[in-house]
Amino acid sequence: MKFTMFEKETKNETYHLNPYRAVNFKRDIEGTLICPNEKKFVFKYNRHVKGNKYGRTEEIYECENCEGCPHKSEAHFVS
Repeated sequence: MKFTMFEKETKNETYHLNPYRAVNFKRDIEGTLICPNEKKFVFKYNRHVKGNKYGRTEEIYECENCEGCPHKSEAHFVS
């Protein structure tokens, strides 16, 4: 059985080229995420995923500074 996002993750080119998806962010030498505006993301906390019976958690990051970012209005759904 294929997982829920199989088609999108394997065949949708727009999905793979979206610069606002966290998996598409560049990383520096230490492994820190770098946004499309060349700013670093800082780890804030872990959050449990509601309704997940396997105890899954998400890591929450925040950009170091979004002031004057030309991408700010476009990046409303980064995950």
